Amino acid sequence: MRSIQEKGRITFGQAVRDFFKGYVDFRGVSTRAGYWWIQLLIWIIELIVIMGMTTTLVTHFPFESSLFVNDFFGHSTVDMITSNLGFTSYAFTAWLVVGTIAFLALIIPAVAVSVRRMRDAGLSSAGIIVFVMVYLALFLTDILVDDGPIIHFFWLLCMMTSFVVKLLPTDCLVARGTSRFETFLFRVKK
Repeated sequence: MRSIQEKGRITFGQAVRDFFKGYVDFRGVSTRAGYWWIQLLIWIIELIVIMGMTTTLVTHFPFESSLFVNDFFGHSTVDMITSNLGFTSYAFTAWLVVGTIAFLALIIPAVAVSVRRMRDAGLSSAGIIVFVMVYLALFLTDILVDDGPIIHFFWLLCMMTSFVVKLLPTDCLVARGTSRFETFLFRVKK
């Protein structure tokens, strides 16, 4: 399998081809355009699935002015909605299956293109691994251990850093010096 090595201008079609061709390629590089075209594709797929699920729910459920008021006989609107779920269970389940399949089919190449984009910006493999480990540690600590604002703040800061790195041009973060720390976290420009 050849590594994805995007250079220059990338069209939508080329980005999609590279996305699926490099399904598990974590070693190559992806340009900003290659990364953001794929994000657009994923957002469009998510939008289609969400609109399908929402349309299924809205067209089959009786909605009243408030979802949480009881009617004259003491039945809440939530009870009415859940009792009507049987009428739309096939359509809603179909959209749920489509969404699950899309998620499972796209999660690995989405992570791979994200790693390739971080490498293109200038992070080394070790730098990406350190970044992902810090991100996961903060995320799991925030979810499982501490629900406090400090860990949540650092997790959000890590997310924003990831977003900014993916906006940077090619080789923006490459190592300029020769210190061990710098060459450990950042690629050395060839």
